Amino acid sequence: MEDKIVTEQESLLIIQQMIDTAKQQQKDNGMGWILWGWLLFLTSVFTYINLYTRWYSTHYFWNIFGVLSLVLILFSIIKFFVTRKRQRVRTYTGELFQKLNVGFFYFHHVHHYCNQQRR
Repeated sequence: MEDKIVTEQESLLIIQQMIDTAKQQQKDNGMGWILWGWLLFLTSVFTYINLYTRWYSTHYFWNIFGVLSLVLILFSIIKFFVTRKRQRVRTYTGELFQKLNVGFFYFHHVHHYCNQQRR
C-alpha cells in the first residue's frame, strides 16, 4: 500500500469532514434517547398513579409503552434506510454510541426474559 502525500489543504479538508461528521452524529443520536427517557418517565408516573386510582389493570401503561417503543423502533429503522448516506469518516463517538445502543438493547431483552421467567 502506497502512502499518499497529502497537501495542507487536503489535510484541513479531511479534518473538517471528521468534525462535521462527529457533529452530525451527536445531533442525530440525542433525540431518540430523550424521547425514550420521557416515555419511561411518563409510563412510570401513570403506573404509580394507576396503582392508587385503579383506572386500568396494573400493566396497562407498560403495554402502551411497549407498543409505542415498537412503533418508534420501526420508524427509526425506516428513517435509517431512507436517509442513509455513505459514511466517509468513522469516529470514535459514533462507534461508541453504536456499541452502547447494542448493549442497551441486549440488556433490555435479557432483563425482560429474566422477569418473565420469575412469573
